[in-house]
Amino acid sequence: MSRGLIIFDFDGTLGDTRRNIVTTMQMTIKELHLPNRSDEECAATIGLPLAGCFRTLFPDIQEELISRCAETYRRFFNENLKTIHPEAFPDVVETLAILHQKGFTLTIASSRSHNSLTELTRKMGIADYISYILGADDVKEAKPKPEPVLKTLADMHFDVGETLVVGDMAVDILMGANAGARTCGVTWGNGTKDELEDAGADYIVNCINELIGIVEKNESNNRIMKSFKSTAWILPQPVLIIGTYDKDGKPNAMNAAWGGQWDMHEIIISLGSHATTDNLAVTPEFTVAFATAETMVASDYVGIVSGRNSPDKMEKTGWSIEKAPNVNAPVFKEFPMTLECRVKQKIDESETGYYLVAEIVNILCDEKYLAEDGKPDVEKMELITFDPVHHTYIQLGKTVGKAFSDGKQLK
Repeated sequence: MSRGLIIFDFDGTLGDTRRNIVTTMQMTIKELHLPNRSDEECAATIGLPLAGCFRTLFPDIQEELISRCAETYRRFFNENLKTIHPEAFPDVVETLAILHQKGFTLTIASSRSHNSLTELTRKMGIADYISYILGADDVKEAKPKPEPVLKTLADMHFDVGETLVVGDMAVDILMGANAGARTCGVTWGNGTKDELEDAGADYIVNCINELIGIVEKNESNNRIMKSFKSTAWILPQPVLIIGTYDKDGKPNAMNAAWGGQWDMHEIIISLGSHATTDNLAVTPEFTVAFATAETMVASDYVGIVSGRNSPDKMEKTGWSIEKAPNVNAPVFKEFPMTLECRVKQKIDESETGYYLVAEIVNILCDEKYLAEDGKPDVEKMELITFDPVHHTYIQLGKTVGKAFSDGKQLK
C-alpha cells in the first residue's frame, strides 16, 4: 500500500536540462529572426508551456508565430539530444529508488510533452520509479493552474492531504498550492530561494535526499502546520446582501465584500464604489439579508454584476421585493432574515469606497424560520458562508453545543 503521493516537476528538479533548453531556445530565436535573448532570460521561462515561454520572451509576438516557434523548438530539441545529453541531478536516482522502496507513489507533472518525458526518464534511469507521467499536452490548463495536480490525484486515486508537490520554479509551487497540496521548492534548479519562498513553498531543500526526512516526518502525528503568509481568511464569513433604493425608488442589491458586528446594535460593512454607495449618498438607509443555499445563485449574481451597467439586474434575480417597514430600503422576501439599517458613520471614505458603520433599526424574520421559543432558528435557514480560501459557498450545519454553558464542564 502506498504511503503517499509525491508529484515532481521534471526540468530543473529531476533532470538537468537547462543547457538543452536554453541552447534550443536561442537556436529557435535565431532561425525565426527574433531579437536575441540572454541565457538568463531564456532560463527564466523554464517551467512554462512552450507557447507561454515565447509570449514571455516576446510580449508583442504575433499569435500566428507562436505555433512556428513551438514546432521549431521541438525540432531543434530532438536534434540537440543527440549531442547534449540531459542528466539527472546528483542523488536523484538514488533518492527516487529509496522513496519508491519505502512505498511512496512517485509521479511527474511537467510543462514538457508527454513523449519527451517518457524518453528522458528512461534515458536517465528513473522510469522504473515513476508510476504516472503528465505532460503539457495532457492538460488544458498548465502550471500554475492546479489541473496537473488535480488530474494526477483523480487518476491515481489520492487525496490532496496525502500529496507533496516538488519543483524548482514558482509556477510549480503555485500549482501545488492552488490544488491545496503541500509544496517543496528545490534550490538546484532554475528558480531562486526567494522566488520559492515568495510563492509560498512549505519546505525548501538544498539536496533531494532531504525529501526522505520531510515525507516521513509528515506521516507522523507531529504534522507540520502549513503557512499561508498574511491573508485575510476569517472563517466562517457571512454572505450579506445589501438592499437600497436609488433616487427614483428603484431597488438594487449587492453582495458585500465582507461585514460583521461593530457593537451590540451596530454592524460594519466594507463597501467599494458601487451603485449601492451612490444610493446611500442619497438615502442613508438599507437592508442586510443573509444568503441561503436556496438564494445562493442569485446572491452570487448580484455580487458580480453592477447595477450601474445592468438595468435589469434585479429582474434577473427573480426575487420578490417590498419596502421595509422601518427604513427606506427594499426587503427581498426570499431571504429568511433581514436587518433594517441606518447609516451612522463612514470610515476612510475615498473614491474607491469606505467602511460603513450602521445602527440596526429592526430585524425581520419570516415566521416559518422561527424556533419553538419564537426566536429565529438558524438551522432552518440553511445559511451559507463564503470560503475565501477556495472561493466557494458552504452551508452551515447543525447545532453542536450551548454557548456560555458547555464550557462550565471544565471549571
